[in-house]
Amino acid sequence: MPLCEISGICQSHGTLGQELRLLAIGDDSPIVITVDIEPGTEGHPLCHDLTTVLSASTTQIGNWEAFATDSDGTVFILQEDPGAVAILDADLGELLHTVHLQVDPGLVIGNEWTSAPKSRGEGLVLLGQGHLLVVKEREPKRLLEFGPEGATPQGISPSTVLDVHERFSMPPATQTEFELLKQWKFEHEAKHEMEDLSDAAVAPNGRIYLLSDRSQRIGKIQERVAPDERHVSLDKSWEMPAQIDKPEGLTIGHDWSPIVAVDKEEQENSHYVLTNLRA
Repeated sequence: MPLCEISGICQSHGTLGQELRLLAIGDDSPIVITVDIEPGTEGHPLCHDLTTVLSASTTQIGNWEAFATDSDGTVFILQEDPGAVAILDADLGELLHTVHLQVDPGLVIGNEWTSAPKSRGEGLVLLGQGHLLVVKEREPKRLLEFGPEGATPQGISPSTVLDVHERFSMPPATQTEFELLKQWKFEHEAKHEMEDLSDAAVAPNGRIYLLSDRSQRIGKIQERVAPDERHVSLDKSWEMPAQIDKPEGLTIGHDWSPIVAVDKEEQENSHYVLTNLRA
């Protein structure tokens, strides 16, 4: 993967005719690398400079942290600071929407969101009904559900996570604000097991897995987190091999094999394919 300091990766499943491909982005550079990973393909990396495309969504081209895609290949890129999601077409040539993530400053989490701009969104999961699940890195760790103003939180479960065969319900305007609908803290054991949160990925069965840089672990959260619950726990976690230093990106393929990307200045050994997570 010819990209340094990778901060986010995901797989576009190509359910509407596109080839299965892997996408990667770096933190401070609006460069996206795509690689076809369909069996039998050559797999030549393609470089997409999104400087002009993304300049319409934000005043600063940086702090890109996570990816997600839906069934028609639409690409969602999470920007940690100031807190937004840029939505692009499958060819990465057109900005379709920008969603600005708003947190009420009167809430405790609102102060934390404002005071630690480098500890905001690190992972992104698409939910049904046009909602977004954002993984807050630290200070403190949180799972945050965002949606249109006045919407009802759905909670987290395989039934609320957007299926790979479904399109995301797009906002009506090209620029829109989503408000924080619900936040979940981590229960005591999970809080210590995952020292920080670097990314999130959805498995083939709709379960959500989290990546921790500092703990060098992958954790599977509980299957269902109801909107009225306050805490989330881990069902299981795995320690990654010691040679994976500074893991920042996580995606899980149809064969359950996790791909972990690392934040390093060299392009060599930028990502690792691990044993599947079915256990």
